Parts: sequence; C-alpha cells; structure tokens
Amino acid sequence: MSVMESFFDGVDTAFAWLAHGTKQTAESYCMVQTADSKTVLAADDGSLLSIIKIEGVNALIGQEEYVRIHDGLLATFSAIMSRQGHSIQVFFDYDKSAAVSEIRENFAPVRQTIDRIGLALDDVLAERQKVISDYCAAEKTYIVLWTTPAILTTDERKRAQSEKARQMKSSEMPSFRYTQNILAAMPALRDAHDAFVTSVLEDMKSLGMIVKLLSAHQAVRAMRMSVDPEFTDKAWQAVLPGDKIRPKVANRQEGDISDILWPSLAKQILPRDAKNLDLKTVEIGD
Repeated sequence: MSVMESFFDGVDTAFAWLAHGTKQTAESYCMVQTADSKTVLAADDGSLLSIIKIEGVNALIGQEEYVRIHDGLLATFSAIMSRQGHSIQVFFDYDKSAAVSEIRENFAPVRQTIDRIGLALDDVLAERQKVISDYCAAEKTYIVLWTTPAILTTDERKRAQSEKARQMKSSEMPSFRYTQNILAAMPALRDAHDAFVTSVLEDMKSLGMIVKLLSAHQAVRAMRMSVDPEFTDKAWQAVLPGDKIRPKVANRQEGDISDILWPSLAKQILPRDAKNLDLKTVEIGD
C-alpha cells in the first residue's frame, strides 16, 4: 500500500468511527456483531444474546391458567434477574397488513389438495381469505435473553479482556472495520449464558407455553423483518461465519480483509438508511 493510500485509508476509517460514535447512520444503532454459535449472537461489547419466539400455549387460557403462567414467569425471571449481568427484552409486533400473506400461506395445503383432485374452487378460497384477513392481524412475540460482561467480577472481566487482546495480537488478526468481528464474543460468558437460556426455556415449557429457540440465522432474519420487511425477500437469510461467501471485487489493488470475510451484520440487518420524522417516529426506506 502506498503512502497516499495508507493516508486516505486512515482518514476513511476515522470518519467511519466518528459516524458510528455519533450515531449518524442507521447501522450505528445496531449492537449485534456476529454469531457465536448455532443459537447465540455476540454484541460489540462481548455480550451474548439468544432469541426465543413465543408461539402460543398448548391449552385454552382462562383466568386461573393466566394467573398460573404469570406467577410462573415471575418466579423464573425474578430468580435470574436478581443476579447482575442478565437482562431481557420483550418485542411484540402487530401488523394487520401482513395478515394477508400469512393467511395465504396457511391456505397453501388446502389449495394444493384442491388442485390435486381437480376442483375449481379458487374463487371460494380467495373470498374466504379476504373475509378472514379483514378480521385478523399478524402478531409475533419474541423474548431476547442477554448475558453481559457485568456478570463477571472485576478481576474476571479484566482477565477475559486481557486474554482476548492477547489472542488477537498473537494471531495477528486485522481490524474488522467493514466485516463481522468473529472474535467479538467474550468466552467467559458462554457457560452462564447457556445455563440462562436453558433454564428459561425449560420453565416456559413446564408452564405449557409453546416456545422456540431461534437459530442464529432465524434470529437475524427476525431482526431484519422487524425493521424493514418490505425490503426482505422470503428466501433471505444473513451471511454468518461458516456460510459460503460470494466472491466480490476488491476494494483496492492490494485487497482488504473485508474482501474475504463475512459482511457487516449491522448492514445486513439495516440494509437502508433511516430518517427521523419526529421524536417518536423513524422512517426506513420509501
């Protein structure tokens, strides 16, 4: 790399970090850095997170059942949240416009059966789908489980950070400016996080709740669908460590590490920039 290329590369990096630090771009608000395992994602500060999708319950809910589930969840999270370093986020999505596509997917087996036996009932199915969509909405509920470095003691945290820095130096890892930082996770958190997730899952299932621990790919897709569903194809999934990377044109003549590593997860989750309309509303896309 020439002196001028090195200079402009340094300027570009400085502006990129400035934009991220001052929250000038949409992706600067995304903390998720990469995947740490099949069901765990890692954040910028080394925190680990997993997402549980609540799909319903396996029985009819009355007053007694509601109170039982409520008290059970309260007991579960009270015990876990009493320890510093664990936190939860609850995300609920209500989208009436998405009901049409979900109803169409639910009717797909019926349509296949009708086509197979040769019945001309397309108009009947279309009318039924239209009537049902007028009274329905798509709803999704997710619980995000976080384990942060705060769960470690001061000495453990310093030791973990020193070990991480030593590992990066010994392996001569480059800076991950435009790619996922595959070393973002703090290894000392893994056992505590796995125990946290397992405990919550088992308690929810024992209360009769139908829950699913999302894979890393499913979790990232859920994130993107929550912010930009119109710009997300049905077959889209994030490119994570372990996935095949498509060849691309090098950024410069000598190449860069970003040319052969997995692209930034923030840019995958937030593919388009956002615009603040007011203090409570953000517009993404058109």
